[in-house]
Amino acid sequence: MFRIVLLFVVSLTAGCSDHLDRRIKIVLPNDHHGEFTIVKDKNGKGVEVTSDYYVYTVPQTGELRTPDISPFFKWHQERIEYLDGRVLADVQQGITSRQGFTIKDLGTTAGSRRTGPSSSEGSARLDGTTLRWKVVATPEAP
Repeated sequence: MFRIVLLFVVSLTAGCSDHLDRRIKIVLPNDHHGEFTIVKDKNGKGVEVTSDYYVYTVPQTGELRTPDISPFFKWHQERIEYLDGRVLADVQQGITSRQGFTIKDLGTTAGSRRTGPSSSEGSARLDGTTLRWKVVATPEAP
């Protein structure tokens, strides 16, 4: 009986983790500066999943539209790099800025939809939810 109860408890907790099973990697076009966004869009490009990462590759426009942004809403670690592999930020490695630039998190705006003639609702589960960052120049020390 003890084994059955223990197995039940272990199976419940294993399915309720708020931690991702891999890290998030955001890949920017080489030498991209300024804002970039990831937008939830059911018709967007799917996320690449490797053994180590959920990979979000931002195009030249600076805006990636993708149907799945759910990994960002769980506890996670991000790695942000250029397409050629130069790392801008990597929490796990303790890199917060590199090559004269820092990544600034500009926050998230929830998507919205109309619920009536003069009402609407907003939710991060809706299309249009936008995650925003900015690559900013780090001032040089005097």
